[in-house]
Amino acid sequence: MSAVKGWSMALMAIMTINPCNAWASGSEESSDMFVDRRATDIELSRYDKGSLGVILPSYPRAYLYPAWRAIVLGSDGLKAHPPAQNGLREAIGIHEGNWVDEKHPLKQWQDESTKVLQQQIRLDATVFRSVSKGYSYYLNCPRPAFLFAIKNLATLKTRPDATSGRLQQWVSAQNSVFDFCDYDVRAMSYGARPNRLAPEMPKPLAATEPRYWRQMRDYQIATALFYNESYTESRRAFNVIAITHDHPMQRWGAYLALRSSIRIITMEAEGDWDIQLKSLPEGTAGNKRMGTAVFGERRVVGTPPDILAPVIAQARRILADPSLQHVHDATRASVRTAQYRLTPLDRLYELSERLDDTAQDPHRESTLGDWRRLMNDLFNGVDAQRGEKVGSDLRQRFAYFDWIRSLQDCGLATENVRAACAAASARVLKRLEEAPGPAQRPGERRAWMLAALMLSDKASPQLERFALDVPPTAPEYLTARYHLARLYRIAGQPAQAREVSQAALESPQFALAQSNSAAILFQQERLASARSLSDAASYLTRKSEWVTDLDTGETLPAKDTPYSTRLAADGLVWLNTRLSVSDLFTLARSRGLPESTKGAVVTSAWMRADFLGQTDIANQSAELAKQWPGLRDTAIAYLAAPNAGDKRHILILNSLRHGLSPSLNTYVPDYTQSLTPLSPEMQINTVASMWCAVSIPKPAPPDPWNPWIEQVPPPPDLSADAGARDREISELAKIGTATGFVGAHVLNRAKTHPSDPDLPWLLYVVVQSTRGGCVDAGNSKLSRTAYTILHTRFKNSPWTLRTSSWY
Repeated sequence: MSAVKGWSMALMAIMTINPCNAWASGSEESSDMFVDRRATDIELSRYDKGSLGVILPSYPRAYLYPAWRAIVLGSDGLKAHPPAQNGLREAIGIHEGNWVDEKHPLKQWQDESTKVLQQQIRLDATVFRSVSKGYSYYLNCPRPAFLFAIKNLATLKTRPDATSGRLQQWVSAQNSVFDFCDYDVRAMSYGARPNRLAPEMPKPLAATEPRYWRQMRDYQIATALFYNESYTESRRAFNVIAITHDHPMQRWGAYLALRSSIRIITMEAEGDWDIQLKSLPEGTAGNKRMGTAVFGERRVVGTPPDILAPVIAQARRILADPSLQHVHDATRASVRTAQYRLTPLDRLYELSERLDDTAQDPHRESTLGDWRRLMNDLFNGVDAQRGEKVGSDLRQRFAYFDWIRSLQDCGLATENVRAACAAASARVLKRLEEAPGPAQRPGERRAWMLAALMLSDKASPQLERFALDVPPTAPEYLTARYHLARLYRIAGQPAQAREVSQAALESPQFALAQSNSAAILFQQERLASARSLSDAASYLTRKSEWVTDLDTGETLPAKDTPYSTRLAADGLVWLNTRLSVSDLFTLARSRGLPESTKGAVVTSAWMRADFLGQTDIANQSAELAKQWPGLRDTAIAYLAAPNAGDKRHILILNSLRHGLSPSLNTYVPDYTQSLTPLSPEMQINTVASMWCAVSIPKPAPPDPWNPWIEQVPPPPDLSADAGARDREISELAKIGTATGFVGAHVLNRAKTHPSDPDLPWLLYVVVQSTRGGCVDAGNSKLSRTAYTILHTRFKNSPWTLRTSSWY
């Protein structure tokens, strides 16, 4: 893999041959708009059940653990131990947003309030409060708060003693409760209104009011205290409700008192990573653990032992009461939140041990979701050495964590990519040597063999045999086949690489995966091992990630939108740097190339041939270009031009008008449609930005922090005459940027055709193009010369009036 990555990191520089849309000839960096390397594009419930597509080592932990579990259990094991349907979606944190839109329950509550009070009501809701002295936040009034209020109002309306006045009083008091949602007692909340007066607390009802209505008001007061961060007072009020047997909210009292208790300790205590990590003995983490009970009370030596004791005691009382069954799950979740906040290291080890048992549902009680968040906190939020200390211990204890980290050591390497991947590969191979026999749990060896295959640059007989023997029904099938094709290609066996890639693309498993990323990865390998120009033509264009549902990860059917299918980086490198003019002309007549791309390819051949003085191919290309409506008029004019200078001028003029370029870009114009003339506004904004350089620049240094670089293999060398191609590329490199090339042509045109009616506009374009972007060494002189000619010879032209300075 490292060899592939080493090449791919150079693509940013190579792609500077592409045209662009910026001042002058601005460059466009290569971006991986086709393969999502940060997450799977497979619908998450299918991915969680073993439809893995092609696993990438750059995936986060929450995506790699389900892959480990699927491989270890195998297809039959996954059927016997299925995960929760939406577990992975929730673990990763894809959920309905808290922003207030028309579907937010706050809007529904405002509508209900308006009906009861007969006046328009507006409230704010989304305010996040900070927790303790850290950077954690919680939403003060979540969506369920408004849904519960709507439900309570509906119940109140059905009571025989529900008068219009009582309902209005209750709704007004509830709005006072919600008025605390965006009130910040500490002026630290995100989204709170600044310099705001404190809301008025709801007042108890008069003793003359029915007891039921007075009790509902007491509940509102307790809730307002909670939202106001008066947690000691709210706990006391909720406890009173919990022991009042005829209270309509009694069934919620104990749970809400527990929430108040949790807020007290999470807002005031310093229970964070630092306390637990500082208490660790030198050596490995968590090697001396104490007791297990409900909620997994495991403590690292030195951790304050009773920080959660009161909360756990409250929770146990709730769980022991059958009449409170409706809040048992919420109680467990609340205690887990407290553990997460106050004893994160204990909680991390508890969850890590659960995940070690692949037969368990990884989403039971939010196991994977909480583990993911704690891992993010550990490696992103504390001292790096302490995080690595825990990580090292976890790697020794849990094979799945070592597997994940080994992959990520290569996929997320931040220094020398080749060295990082080599070290990760060596670690995986050592792991295989240490536990090759029956002592290893069933399925784990398959996972480690796959990791070795993914990280290796050479297919040993053992790895090749493993990849060939992976059954099509196995979750790792497509990943194994992809890396087998990659290793065949690296080993100089293109026929085998081609066979494996093509078979995978045509397999039922590929169709079932519904993964656009997997399709692109195999197409990249298929292009890299192409055997001829026509064979390569079928793999140059790719569907972009625009056809992926960003909420679910599901790949949607391709939409009929502009640029839904585009040239990718490997195709662009191949077209722009690996083919001669003759090759491009041959390719333009290939059946495998899409019509929209053919127009751009024949334009490239046409312009390159003209610039190089290859008259025959230039004329043949122009003749071929007549079949595309968007090129027809230019081709006819070119063929009718009396001399080489006029032919060149027609190309330059239409290059500015319609984006013709000797180099291809990701976004190629659709020449299958007639091109419209430039509007006045487009004429004003036109600059010579069609290319930066038609050459092969020096490779850029690796940039592992940039996830947008396309990780593509090197394109194939299929040129009919590599020597002629290299000589052509060398000559084309001398023409410089579009700004300089067009500018020189226009200045020469001003000498040879001083009456050309397009000259004022062309001189204006030259000056505007020199403002910035890709320019040549003599840019300032070019700009000043064009400016001088324009202001000397065309004083009354509107283009002269628009050109107030040179650059």
